[in-house]
Amino acid sequence: MKTLFKLRILQSVWTPQSPSRLFHKDNRRLVSQIVSHYESINRCEQELPEHFNFASDVLDKWSQLEKVAVLLHHRYWARSSGGVNQL
Repeated sequence: MKTLFKLRILQSVWTPQSPSRLFHKDNRRLVSQIVSHYESINRCEQELPEHFNFASDVLDKWSQLEKVAVLLHHRYWARSSGGVNQL
């Protein structure tokens, strides 16, 4: 068992991949989206609204979604005693 443990340690030292790749194997797609987003910002091609109002653009849309119960699943959470609370 000790030799297997030693081999496992040596194997982890010899692997050329970073340890984060063991947990997140889909990192290429994430990086390409971020890089393309930054490139569009650098070329000044990002779509920006002429006038942005947080209250009317975000909160009004959120309240409309709550009226049709799309965001209903966000209203529940678990208590430490084991029950479920509802907003």
